[in-house]
Amino acid sequence: MNEPELVAAARGGDRSAMAALVARHAPAAQRLALHLARNRADAEDAVQSGFVKTFTHLDRFDPTRPFEPWLLRIVGNEVRKTRRDEGFHWRFWQAWRPEVEASESPESAVMVRLEHQALHRALGGLRHDDRMLITLAYFLDRSEADLAATLGVPRGTVKSRKHNALRRLRKAMADADSQPETEPEVTVR
Repeated sequence: MNEPELVAAARGGDRSAMAALVARHAPAAQRLALHLARNRADAEDAVQSGFVKTFTHLDRFDPTRPFEPWLLRIVGNEVRKTRRDEGFHWRFWQAWRPEVEASESPESAVMVRLEHQALHRALGGLRHDDRMLITLAYFLDRSEADLAATLGVPRGTVKSRKHNALRRLRKAMADADSQPETEPEVTVR
């Protein structure tokens, strides 16, 4: 079945159509939630809540539009709600690990991991909307048209928001680089 047929069947209560939509869109929803929630447990909760809300409110979905942007917006809002409701505090994404090429030296692998950690720390300091835009555009490789549909804004707005979000990310990374590193205190007895 194609996607519009799956959505129509799911609207009618067809559980196999719902399962097919989950199977098709869960990977993107999970990646988005992991980048926004910053830990696996909150991400899984947001994805699960997002799918429940999606199927509960499927009658509100416009079948002339793509399904995935609508779903991803719901998942993103669930992450935001989770963070707001729980007074979420920053924790580094334990679930996310950069892939290291087998041919890389151990030193290169460490450098790649440190660079990824710095990037994600800087992302963590950004507003939710900036993190969502950057995650969709660069980690999930969505087009500007997809971004516009997911965020519910015109394409020109996506361009300006992406430009501003990247500017804020660069500033956050530059600010982090300019912070002096503190050495742990060592006491000799």
